[in-house]
Amino acid sequence: MVKPSPPVVAIAGFQHETNSFSPVRAELASFLGATNWPALTEGQEIIRVFRDLNIAIGGFVDEAARQGFAIEPVIWANATPSGPVSRQAFETITGKIVAGIQRTKNLAAVYLDLHGAMVADGYPDAESEILRRVRAVVGDRIPIVASLDLHANVSLDMQDCADALISCRTYPHVDLAQTGRRAALVLRSLLQHAGPDGPITAKQFWKAGFLIPTQVQATTLEPGRELYEMAAAIERKYDLLDVSLTMGFGLADTPVAGPAICATGYVQSDVDAAVSELSALFDAARPKFGQPVYSGADAIALARKLHRSGRPVVLADLQDNPGAGGTGDTTGLLNAMADARLDRAVLAVLYDPAAAATAHALGTGASTRMALGGHVGGPGSTPFVANVTIEQLGSGQFAGTGPMYRGNPMNYGAMALLRLEQGPLVIVGSVNTQAGDVSILRHLSIDPAAMDIIALKSGVHFRAAFEPLASAVLVVKEDGANPADYSRLPYQHVPDTLDRMP
Repeated sequence: MVKPSPPVVAIAGFQHETNSFSPVRAELASFLGATNWPALTEGQEIIRVFRDLNIAIGGFVDEAARQGFAIEPVIWANATPSGPVSRQAFETITGKIVAGIQRTKNLAAVYLDLHGAMVADGYPDAESEILRRVRAVVGDRIPIVASLDLHANVSLDMQDCADALISCRTYPHVDLAQTGRRAALVLRSLLQHAGPDGPITAKQFWKAGFLIPTQVQATTLEPGRELYEMAAAIERKYDLLDVSLTMGFGLADTPVAGPAICATGYVQSDVDAAVSELSALFDAARPKFGQPVYSGADAIALARKLHRSGRPVVLADLQDNPGAGGTGDTTGLLNAMADARLDRAVLAVLYDPAAAATAHALGTGASTRMALGGHVGGPGSTPFVANVTIEQLGSGQFAGTGPMYRGNPMNYGAMALLRLEQGPLVIVGSVNTQAGDVSILRHLSIDPAAMDIIALKSGVHFRAAFEPLASAVLVVKEDGANPADYSRLPYQHVPDTLDRMP
């Protein structure tokens, strides 16, 4: 008996979370370099680079090997969240995805590792355009499965173009690799149940009538924790292929912004019932989304009361979170820390390549006067001038150690640890990416337990690594491109009927 050939699956990824109000655009060069995620990767290098990383395409590759798939990797690209993706970047990367899939011989299926909240020039619902182009070249018989971020702005067009959309269920996203594995298992089922005209599935879609700010979407807190537990329970209850609840990304000014539920199975009545049940729970949970947000000065005053020896208080510089399109160089919280003359405190990471270069040129132990931050422009981007001493230098190349970034090759470019003349430590870096892992501090010989206050340019992802070490976490609202209150944003494309939660 001739053994059947393994199904050939083309895989690719294209990820960007777009903050339409950021002053920085995502050009093609933005996707070429590494940050907290690998640089643009093509062909068989994808298998080597992503193996064992907490990234969806890595989890898919791992599970695909167990399922006996023959993988044909095409391209994977990611850029730090920012303003819209340029037409050149979108067309170049999407073109490579489509061409690579077209070249794949004996194609049985396609897997795409997408984010779900990309806005590109000319394409306000960019992921639906990617899926539409892929569907156009493979036809209706070839199943397409895509994994998505929890913050995806899922549209009905996206669901129509894909056979299944599988979103992660944790924020911080500690389950990205697991999401890729889920996608591989769903794809296996689709291939097993495919008829002569391709997969025959039942799908249902629901869109919420409100936006949820990212800082209250954390699944380490309620109501997010319970909602995602219920999503998984409802999926089991109705024996569905997948139930995915996405919280949306309200900083993307697009008609498809906002939370959604996508469900896929084989029995329409079960899929309908599952979406009806979960959407009712989600609507009922809406009043529970909330969190106190403090000015820098108020957060520091409270932190001094909450701090316990060996257990620092963590301040999240929410509105300058590079992970949501922040410029990474605002100085509002730094000013408050300096005014308070904190001496067992550190702020990480201030995006300032010029300051990092100067520190490396002068060397450790040198003192100088610097203008820190405030080089990019936008809300809160004002230089902070101070006398500093250079305490440590770092390459900015190290491995993540926390639950979300463990094993990831982290890249902050040249880094330096600076001590203000009267005040806190400041870490400057040369690549704008959020401070989500304890390895950032240890790379510059900082023991987190020796700090009273740790201020991080991050919104939620830091919680996976820092919450277990902290006596308290306080969210700070100083000026930046990632506002906590969406009701103040000058939307042009988000429907007027969509409620902006403050």
